[in-house]
Amino acid sequence: MVDYVQHVAIYRALRESKAGLNPIDAGAPFPDELRARLERVLEKTRAELVALKVRRAEQANALTI
Repeated sequence: MVDYVQHVAIYRALRESKAGLNPIDAGAPFPDELRARLERVLEKTRAELVALKVRRAEQANALTI
């Protein structure tokens, strides 16, 4: 995430300065691994949500019996 924040900060600074450069030109390329890491976290979070929904349904069913 630090690499991404740095990339964005440099991007914004370059755009404000109208330098005509990109972050990669300033040594701050978009971090390649960021997308894969975010997808893994998102998938894990989705799985946790499904598990919580299942537990909630089980508890609701137990209360109605």
